[in-house]
Amino acid sequence: MNKIICPHCKKAFEIDEAGFADIIKQVRDQEFNKDLKERERIFIEDKENAIKLAEANITNTLQKDLVKKEVELAELKAKKEAELAEMKSKINNAELEKNLQSLKQSILLKKNVIVSQLNSIAKTLKIDFLYLHKKKNTRVS
Repeated sequence: MNKIICPHCKKAFEIDEAGFADIIKQVRDQEFNKDLKERERIFIEDKENAIKLAEANITNTLQKDLVKKEVELAELKAKKEAELAEMKSKINNAELEKNLQSLKQSILLKKNVIVSQLNSIAKTLKIDFLYLHKKKNTRVS
């Protein structure tokens, strides 16, 4: 027989081996369940922390990727804007060249007209000069 003292009433009582084993088993089971629940709580807490950490890592990675893509997009946009500006410049230069050629042709035509008019005037002056010269020579004789 084993002697046990009640923790509440402080009375001592005796108990046989089977009853004592039952009490020990209850105490062990309670401690085991308490430890098991504590470990389960810690496991769940660790699992939640691991999930939060994984989510934070994924978010961080995605943010880094987003920043890289935004930089690439900005670079491509700047490159395309430069290409567009270059194309506009080439179009303007082509239009200016076309206008320049048109002006050159116009000037050349006007020059030819003026040269023709000058030749006509020169011819008329020569004829008038010869006529006057002949008239003068006929008077003098």
